[in-house]
Amino acid sequence: MKTFTVTPRLDNVVMWLAILALLVVASCMPAFAHDEVETPQAQTTSTLSKQEAKRNFVRNHAVTQSDTISVLVTRVIDGDTFICVTCLTCDDSISVRVLGIDTFEKTAGKHFRRQADEWNYTEKQVKEKAREAAEDARKLLLRQQVKLHRGDKTQDNLDRYYRLLRYVTLPDGSDFTDAMWRKGHDSRR
Repeated sequence: MKTFTVTPRLDNVVMWLAILALLVVASCMPAFAHDEVETPQAQTTSTLSKQEAKRNFVRNHAVTQSDTISVLVTRVIDGDTFICVTCLTCDDSISVRVLGIDTFEKTAGKHFRRQADEWNYTEKQVKEKAREAAEDARKLLLRQQVKLHRGDKTQDNLDRYYRLLRYVTLPDGSDFTDAMWRKGHDSRR
């Protein structure tokens, strides 16, 4: 009578699960690599204002420190702004403002009114243009692995809203800004 042992097979499964777990943890490491860098005036988050904490998070983020990095787009805000993460298992989302394009604004404000005046559009037309740009950006970016490029080192790294300023390369190797330009989504004349 033959007896079968399951132990070697179970050992292999456990080994592969352990390796997989290590790979998942390792994939998050770049996101935390710069968190340990302390400034001379190191402060805890509890003593910082919400805006200062956000600024420090963005400045020390792995995406901010890199000239080129691959990210996953998780949300599209409008035609030239989106939210991304560096790995699926990390909660390290960061807002990116795409360089080289300025799409129409979707909410009323100073910039919104300037665009309406400059193009001789009504508010409704500006909002429609903004909606179209956001929809096309969603089609190109949402749930896609894209590459962010810093561009010229003399350019600012962050805007006044602490959004990362980057050029974007789509998965097929084409430039996101060029794709949006071809669709007529730049509000500048």
